[in-house]
Formats: sequence, C-alpha cells, structure tokens
Amino acid sequence: MPKIMIQQCFKSKFEANNVITMKHNIILGAIAGDIIGSCYEWFSTKNIDFELFTRSSNFTDDTVMTVANADWLLTDDSLLGIMQEYGNKYPRVGYGGSFWRWLKSDDPQPYNSWGNGSAMRVSPVGWAFGTLEETLEAAKRSAEVTHNHPEGIKGAQAVAASVYLARNGRSKEEIKAYVEQTFGYDLSRTCNEIRPHYRFDVSCQGSVPESIIAFLESTDYESAVRLAVSLGGDADTMGAIAGGIAEAFYREIPDYICEEVLKRLPSEFTEVMKRFYAEFCDETKERQSQGWGKELCNVLKDIRKKIAVANGIDYEPTECKHQGDCYGTCPACEAEVRYLERELKRKQDRGEKILLQNLVKIEKKYDKIGKVDKRKGYFSNSLMGVPAERERFTAEEGA
Repeated sequence: MPKIMIQQCFKSKFEANNVITMKHNIILGAIAGDIIGSCYEWFSTKNIDFELFTRSSNFTDDTVMTVANADWLLTDDSLLGIMQEYGNKYPRVGYGGSFWRWLKSDDPQPYNSWGNGSAMRVSPVGWAFGTLEETLEAAKRSAEVTHNHPEGIKGAQAVAASVYLARNGRSKEEIKAYVEQTFGYDLSRTCNEIRPHYRFDVSCQGSVPESIIAFLESTDYESAVRLAVSLGGDADTMGAIAGGIAEAFYREIPDYICEEVLKRLPSEFTEVMKRFYAEFCDETKERQSQGWGKELCNVLKDIRKKIAVANGIDYEPTECKHQGDCYGTCPACEAEVRYLERELKRKQDRGEKILLQNLVKIEKKYDKIGKVDKRKGYFSNSLMGVPAERERFTAEEGA
C-alpha cells in the first residue's frame, strides 16, 4: 500500500486552520512575542533555549500600540487620537523619547522616524483587508502618523504584507520573494549567520528583515519567537514582528503561551483583541453570515460519496435536517468522516489500493467555495481536505 495518510485525506480544514477560533477567539501573535521578548530587550540572549516567561515578563509599548491599531481598525476613529489615548493611559511601558514627546504634544506631528515602532504595531492591519493593495495603504497610514520616513513606512508595509500573505495561505517562499522584490530586504541570510555579530538595532532596516528571517526559519509559532529573540537585538519588538507573522501562518499559538500572556494583559486589551478577532479573523462567522455553510456541507458529502463508490464502501450521506445557516459541518458529518476513515484503513491493512479518482475534477468544480491552500495541501475552506498534489496520488493509487 503506498504511503498515504488516511487521516490527511479527511483532515478537517475547519479544525486545522482555525485552531485559534476553536480555542481562544483572540489575536495574540504580536502581543505574545512582545511579552516573551520583554525581559531580553536590555539583557539580551543569543541562546534559543531561553526561559519563555519570567517574573519580569510583561507587555511593553509594542503591545499597547498594537491594541491601539486594532481599535482603530474596529472603530475607524482617528488613529492619532486613539494612539495618544492608549499611550497616555499606559505611560510606563518603554516608549522611545521622540514617541513620548509625540504622546504628550497638544499638536502631535510625524517626526520622520525610521525606527521599528511602525513595524511593531502594524500586525492587525494584515488581518483587516481583502486585498494586498488595501493592506499596504493602511500600513502606510498606520506608520506615517509618527514614522513618516520612507524606511519607517517600508518596515510597516513589509510586516503587514507578510501577515496578509501568510493568513491567505501563501508559502514561505512566496512571502520571502514578495518582501525581497517589493521592499529590497535581504532575506537570504540565516539566523545562525546573523546571530554572532548582530547587535541591538531599533531601525526598521536593521531589525525588520531579521525578524522576518526568524519567521521564515521557524517550524511553529514558538520557534519563530525564540529565533527572533535569540538574535540578541531589540527582543520585544522583534518577537512581536515575528510572532505576528507566525500566528497568521501557523494559525496556532500553544495553550501554555496564551495562558501566560492573557494573565499579563489588562481586560480592555483582551476585549479589544477578541472583538478584532470576531470582526476580521473568524472564518466560521464569515461562512455562516454568507449563507454557504449548507452548500459546503453538500460539497463535502459529494466528495465522501465519490471516494466511497471508488473504493467499494457502503455509504449514504445522512440527510441534513438542520434549519437555517450552518458552518458546513456537524457531529453527523464528522461521524461520516470517521466511518470512511475506518473503512479505508481496513482496506489499507488488507493491502488493497485506495482509489482517489476524480478528485481533481471535484477541486475544479468547487473552486468557488474553497481555493486550494498549496501550503498545507487542503481545500482552504473545506472540512474534509484532500491532498493538493493529486496527480502523484492518482498515479500511485491507480485511480
């Protein structure tokens, strides 16, 4: 029997790509990176196995301004006014001198900064818009209230674009190529090459590329933040940048990190980020509001039926009796998936071929419901993802 994972064929994309939805209902990527890096900003480490949380781990200006940006996107009020309000309410969190003067000014003006303050706060922008062009424009607006230097704007746009591309299923190779070609950053280096000679650098041009490289080398959320902090630079900001992108890409922050982060945040921060999640990041809410949950349910039943017929499995989809819109799955649907998994596993154990014929046609037929997520190999909106490289599987399985 070819080495095909039965569970992968039927893995719920709803489950895989919405772990945040299922567990926490909040966006925390940049905030967690900030808190983890906070105690290493002035006491830097070059060790990747540092302690994630200590008694001195706390949120800094990166978190305050990230929440302010999320609030701005939720309310469409004056970003300048919102940032001043948050900044003056939380004054002792490590603001730079120029930004502090801006916070206290009666007539705040941008001060031509190229610092990474524009990049540390911008991650919510990457979640909030439907096109890359809108994302870039909003990132520019987010930056230029203070950081109107071209490098300050570029740093914010590079981070927001990376978040946007990551949450839309682009591969790391695609993200790397876009950032290099659009912003001219050198992302060809490795963290091991950077680390020995890297020093504290608050410029966008000296910290944003390194933070993105940390994400590109990572294997999960935690490793992205660890790599960024271990470079020995502006640890909280670099953790925030790498963490914001990693959350969008991996769609999962470990429970133990979320728990430590949430107990260090004021309630108003968690409320804003939960509202932000509900407004911009909850894919299940979008499915239900657009009324295509039932259509998706029928698509998945059709896929299951075709696979059952191809493999000689006795299967008839359960008639859906749900009233109103749905998310496209339910306990009855999941029970059908588990039944087919068991039957296919029995065939596998007997040494029989598993036939996956017609799956390419199914993908094309239902592309309007879910585009293929080439990074993970699933229908991006399917609750029963099928491997994207179907030509290989078709040849191996004799379909």
